[in-house]
Amino acid sequence: MSEKPKTKPEMATPTPRPQAKFNPAFDSWLETKLHKIFDSVASEPLPQDLVKLLGQIDEAEEKKK
Repeated sequence: MSEKPKTKPEMATPTPRPQAKFNPAFDSWLETKLHKIFDSVASEPLPQDLVKLLGQIDEAEEKKK
């Protein structure tokens, strides 16, 4: 028996997304909720290992210049 070689299926053209509508009430609500959830996390100090790693990255980038 001879099988036809498998071909890749045709890729469908993606349907364009509808333009998002600006909703100030939702934006305000979302901002409030996000602040409530993440403000305490954002105010925590960075771990020293991370600070050291970021410093090493900065030093490596300066050496490239």
